[in-house]
Amino acid sequence: GFALGVGVIFAKILGAIYRIPLTNLLGAKGIGIYQMVFPFYSILLTVSSSGIPNAVSKLIAEGKNPKKVVYKSIFAFGLVGLLGSMAMFLSAKRLSICQGEAGAWPCYIALSPSVFFVSVLAVLRGYFQGQSKMVPTALSQIIEQAVKLVLGLYLVKNFSAGPVDGAFFATIAVTVSEVVALLFILLVEKRIKNDAILYEPVKFKDIFKVALPITLTSISIPLCRAVDSFLVVRILKNYSDNALSYYGLLSGAVESIIGVPISIVYGISVSGLPIISKDKRGTDYKKVLLYTTVLSVTFGVITYFFSTFGVNFLYKNLTAEDKLVAIRLLKICAVSVALMPIKQASGVILIGFDKLYAPVVSGAIGFLVKLILTVLLVKIPFINIYGAAFSDIACYFVATFFNLVYIIKVRKNNEEVKSLVKVTTIGRQI
Repeated sequence: GFALGVGVIFAKILGAIYRIPLTNLLGAKGIGIYQMVFPFYSILLTVSSSGIPNAVSKLIAEGKNPKKVVYKSIFAFGLVGLLGSMAMFLSAKRLSICQGEAGAWPCYIALSPSVFFVSVLAVLRGYFQGQSKMVPTALSQIIEQAVKLVLGLYLVKNFSAGPVDGAFFATIAVTVSEVVALLFILLVEKRIKNDAILYEPVKFKDIFKVALPITLTSISIPLCRAVDSFLVVRILKNYSDNALSYYGLLSGAVESIIGVPISIVYGISVSGLPIISKDKRGTDYKKVLLYTTVLSVTFGVITYFFSTFGVNFLYKNLTAEDKLVAIRLLKICAVSVALMPIKQASGVILIGFDKLYAPVVSGAIGFLVKLILTVLLVKIPFINIYGAAFSDIACYFVATFFNLVYIIKVRKNNEEVKSLVKVTTIGRQI
């Protein structure tokens, strides 16, 4: 878990470092265009890959044949990823028009191959995580971010002639980075030899049984981002000329900052899944939840109090007005920094308890709250773009609340079963 946590830290630091000069190069409008393509992309990634690392990790930790799990998962989800790439490629122009920015379609084209590559990459990461080998996953994430940073800034700086061109070259760098990361982890996988152990057989239904609820759980966040990309810009345009810039500040400048602490804390919950899956009646889940809560709240407080310094230091090329908006958004999103990792960790714990659909339900309820509040709040000129940030907080709070309630219920039921077994055993001895 430590190796994965360190890898995530470095990867996210590189990602944040990348977003800072990228935002300065593209400006608020350019980063807005760049960010518009990612919500739909993230949904496709969620369907084709997000549940896979945890599903593969869980199955291997429970004694399934690692090689068979990997081969069958690559076959199944590689096909899903390929279909996702084709869907993104073919619907590029229509999606960009629906989002209110017709010029964004080349970015969809450039990003579309990544869906396939990431789906295969996710399977291999899960393969290593299931055997508690976190280093390959960590290194692949660092390599992925490093390639994106170097290549992205080079292409944008030397070949772009405006915001649209810049966003296009930045998305090309994303695709190349996924290919390089996949090639690296394939080379590592070839060097790993499994011990001659008698494993349990695995079937396709075993993989989908675990992957489907994890995927449905994971899709709530991309859906929230999709809501913002399709609704926020269109609603803001009804009364503001800065709709795309405001969206870029939220989805680009602010989320690149809060994404670092959120991902660092998430590394803890991911590394805890194999342990919880092996010992569902133990107390390991309490440690995961405790560490996650302490770290996430700490990072949330730090984010709030250092928001002014962070924006002024990192985004020097933004206008004074854009900086003010970004600072206010970052202070609001500090609450999300505290809540989102707890939501993720509590969902992972429920998955470890084999309550696979519990976080799906809580995530769906949170998403509905997000959808309703986004529409109601963003259309109020006084609240403006801040309505999207407030709706995120409500979404994470509701989902976290239901996850924690269900965890308490599960543990209470387990304790009642233990007590019943103990009483029955004593009765038989008497």
